[in-house]
Amino acid sequence: MAVLTEEQIKRLYFSKIGGFPSAQIVKEVKEYKGESHLCVACTQLDYPYSERDKKRILNEWIDFLRTNTKALKALHFNSRVPQALFDAACCQENLEELRFKWGAYLAKLGDVEGKKILDLGCGEGGYSRALAQRQAQMVSIDCSEQAIKYASEQAIISGLFIEHYVRNSNDLFGIANDSFDIVLCSMMLMDCEDFEGTIKEVVRVLRPGGKMIASVLHPCFDGNHEKGIGRQGLGIEREVVVKNYFEPAEWEAPLHRGTTPVIWRHRTMQDYVKTFVRNNLTIVDLDEPKPANEQAKISASMAWLQKIPLFLFWELSK
Repeated sequence: MAVLTEEQIKRLYFSKIGGFPSAQIVKEVKEYKGESHLCVACTQLDYPYSERDKKRILNEWIDFLRTNTKALKALHFNSRVPQALFDAACCQENLEELRFKWGAYLAKLGDVEGKKILDLGCGEGGYSRALAQRQAQMVSIDCSEQAIKYASEQAIISGLFIEHYVRNSNDLFGIANDSFDIVLCSMMLMDCEDFEGTIKEVVRVLRPGGKMIASVLHPCFDGNHEKGIGRQGLGIEREVVVKNYFEPAEWEAPLHRGTTPVIWRHRTMQDYVKTFVRNNLTIVDLDEPKPANEQAKISASMAWLQKIPLFLFWELSK
């Protein structure tokens, strides 16, 4: 079984393999030709697939992944991943890269048909494509030209109309006031340089009564592991050690399995709440997601999250 580490869980994928993913996306197992790097879109299928076809295709992929445990080095799911499919993917023993999107996070958005949604900090665009498949009117924004190029290509391959723009989150130029029913900020608020400016722009482009859905690393249980909020011990008995909750607020370190330093930031709970309140956002709901027992079987790191929450999910309204 592939073992998810805490760093992999944080970023929701294994380290990136250069040159992957390819442009090809397969829907059925019969389309697989022995590639070690694979993009799969086996859920959320439309016409001409019947409900019986959809169930068969999903079950065939689950059986394939559980049976051919050494087949893949890199696997991207290009549509929503139910738990049984994710569990099957974790049977792959040689995986170096796995990308997926949990359906539970998007479930917080409810029925999105006809709603205009901004995916701010969209990255490779998986959430945008999933929401577009649910008939949302999507606009995807990221500061990375490479990410937007890839997200745009994948939308075209998937036959989806999504507007893509390269913007900094604190300067959404060309985006009109009161434009969106929902702004989605997935795992980006703790990374953006100008947090106050980002929230001001989110409020500007949200319609009155619109909502912001955001996920962040839990500020009480994660930070700079050496000088701030670190870890002690191994496995399920690992403990959180708080040396300094407030500092460092910014530091440089490589991503998991990487060598090039990137900038990391830590924001406290009051940083988030005071900024939201100062910009007239109302906190509607807050979740600290906890893995189910089946998810906890994936790895010790995942089981540990039944004791210590690694993420916060915010729901706010304008």
